[in-house]
Amino acid sequence: MKIIIKLFSLLIVLSFVSTVQATTIIEALVTRNQNGSGTTFISSGFPLPPGLVTENIITDKKIKVIVEGNEVAANVSALRGRHNDGTVRSAFIQFTVASMAEDDTLTASVQIDNGVRTKNDPAYVRPTQNIVLNNNVLLPIDPNYLVSTQITFQNLLPIGEGTPEEEKQYTTLANDRFDFLVANPNEGAARYEKGRAMLTLWARTGNIKYFNEAVTGTFNWLAYNTFPVGQNCTAQPATNPDGRTSQFPTQCPNPAEHMGPVTFSYASMYLLTGYRDYWSIVSYLAQYNRRNITSAATSDQYTIAVSPYDAPRYNYTHRYGALLAAYMIDATMPISGNNFSAKQMDLTDQMGWTVDSIIDSGWDLKWIPFDSGAGTVPALGATITQGAVSATFHGVYTRGMYEPPTTVGNAMPTTGYIQVNNITGGSFTTGALTGISASATGAEESDQRQGYVGTVSYSPRVVATKYLPVFQSIFPLNFLIDYYLNVDADSRIPAIIKTNIDIILTQMSLLVDGDWAYNNDGGIWGDTTYGNPYELRNPVSTEKKSPWELPEYARMIAFVLKTLGDDTVKGASYTTWYSRCIDTANNSPLQNLTWEWKLFGQFYGFGADTPWIMAQQTLPTSLNRREPKFYQDIPSDIPELHNFANETPIPQIKTIDKNN
Repeated sequence: MKIIIKLFSLLIVLSFVSTVQATTIIEALVTRNQNGSGTTFISSGFPLPPGLVTENIITDKKIKVIVEGNEVAANVSALRGRHNDGTVRSAFIQFTVASMAEDDTLTASVQIDNGVRTKNDPAYVRPTQNIVLNNNVLLPIDPNYLVSTQITFQNLLPIGEGTPEEEKQYTTLANDRFDFLVANPNEGAARYEKGRAMLTLWARTGNIKYFNEAVTGTFNWLAYNTFPVGQNCTAQPATNPDGRTSQFPTQCPNPAEHMGPVTFSYASMYLLTGYRDYWSIVSYLAQYNRRNITSAATSDQYTIAVSPYDAPRYNYTHRYGALLAAYMIDATMPISGNNFSAKQMDLTDQMGWTVDSIIDSGWDLKWIPFDSGAGTVPALGATITQGAVSATFHGVYTRGMYEPPTTVGNAMPTTGYIQVNNITGGSFTTGALTGISASATGAEESDQRQGYVGTVSYSPRVVATKYLPVFQSIFPLNFLIDYYLNVDADSRIPAIIKTNIDIILTQMSLLVDGDWAYNNDGGIWGDTTYGNPYELRNPVSTEKKSPWELPEYARMIAFVLKTLGDDTVKGASYTTWYSRCIDTANNSPLQNLTWEWKLFGQFYGFGADTPWIMAQQTLPTSLNRREPKFYQDIPSDIPELHNFANETPIPQIKTIDKNN
């Protein structure tokens, strides 16, 4: 029999493996990244594609490690998390090399199902901070194999397989910014899947420089999301079992919204290092996200916030963003926080409820022009009527349809617009209104943000000076796309993505004299031509129009193209808009954009699979959904899936912290 590696809608030649009868051989490289020289303990996760390694292959000891042509005594176990077909996502491999120096490499391979290991297994060693940062690894080297493993939970194209325009944006510019930021770190206040962005480049190129920086960068960011030893947080024993100290103590129970969207990075790094702190923080954040949600009804109540903090990024970070990462690595342990008691969650239900709640949050706003205003502004949620027509009151606006609204209880302005939704019984037209002291001067008007998801339609406009940054659209939309591609190809999602990307595209326009970045010379990256305003408003605002956000929306355009087909928005086809959005001129480091790791994570952590999406004829309409395994504890000193027969003690090895 032959092993068939099942790849999701991706047909590639398996040049990276040799298959003889039942054996698969994967070429790899052993690398010592640890300072100094001498006996070297290798400890790393080895990513696996769907369909390749079953649990029986692990327990039957049918994975061998070959280094420089010889089998080595290796401990091989399975990390938590499975592909949708139930096969193992990552084999955790540990062994010792007699002598290596920093940056030394050795040729190696991993043989799967080529008989039982012939050497006794050394004892398993639970990964610690030092082991992770020493970063002595056995890793696959071929990009074709690496992308097949879906180690970043995305389908990726190896380097060189995209169009010239895609390669310029997703490879050349990405590498340019990576090298610059490593040499001249611009940390900013957020990360936004910085680690995942680096791992996508590693998978697409096989270049270990990306992997090494992901290891240190993601570990350092972990301090922002977990609680240092000694802090009085009930989640501390589970989220910091390795006893890490931190110069960035965080408040219980969760970091600020801009520090939270890194759970995919943590999940991937768990599969690549076996470090249990990564697994447990993903599990905790998923619990924190859904702390109040036990049903579809409570999901509708709590997933999208009704509060002054309501914005897509806030809701993603605090309400649902960790769910998909938890699903990928079965991070299902109930972990309580200081203000909530955890529960055993069904992640499948929780993700489905989340999708429903996001879709149900779609805006449905109308504007009623008025005059003859008198009295005071009524309470939000009041009922406004005109004959048989009824609606829910959301605010009074004097600057046309722009923020801010007039404060509830203040005097009614003489003229302006009344914002309402939930209209029943027909449509508002010219005439007196009840429930508010004003008269409509014309028919109700629609809002260009109709259908926008991820935030309550009238919030944060209930707070005087709040506005909605357009870029935050990426959070709910990327969640829906990731859910569609990895969990369930819900037929409602393409139309939702289209509605929202159309709203965004309607805001984009040619830059003109007076716009920031107009006539900027982007050098080798190109000269800017298109931009969009930072704020999502009705009507479309031209304030602060700039080009640099455009690459973030290419993934949504690609997704709609491959599910619903092409369309024309604001005078241009989706295909044309896609070309405009991936144009490197928009995020040129020479003129337009001051780069930081946050932006690197925004552009490449969420959207590196965009060229793969564009390379497909269509996207699937159904997937096999997997039920995750429930765990009651964090990974322990003994792996759950392992064969302990003939295990021998591992030599004592001095570890060196690369940060010291």
